[in-house]
Amino acid sequence: MEKESAFSKINAILLVVVVVLVGALVGLVVITVKKSKVVTMTTSAAEPAANTVKMASNEVPVVKGIFGITELQVPLGTPIMWSNREGGGYTLISMNKIFPEQQLEAGKSFSYAIQKPGEYFFGIKGENSILRVVVR
Repeated sequence: MEKESAFSKINAILLVVVVVLVGALVGLVVITVKKSKVVTMTTSAAEPAANTVKMASNEVPVVKGIFGITELQVPLGTPIMWSNREGGGYTLISMNKIFPEQQLEAGKSFSYAIQKPGEYFFGIKGENSILRVVVR
């Protein structure tokens, strides 16, 4: 009887350890995903890739001359909105030349819907921030 009781206690402890380890592993995966700064927008019920983070909108914030995200995946024709959330003015550039340079004054935004599938790159003039947009 004592052996059975001790065995049950060991099983219970092992179960708790496994649950804690799985919880820690899931936490590490979530932290890793958030650090990647990849954003996926979907219009269907399809699940995004494991290394993406869902974002409620298609906004690309610019703070201190840096994009708030490094990659955005959007469906064809979805407007993307770049917004300046601080006091300085910035110039948004399309490295693929799909639109002319755009001034982003403090509190202002610019939207553009890409009409051709592909990979597009954007920057802030004079800064080292690059945004990759994948249009599907």
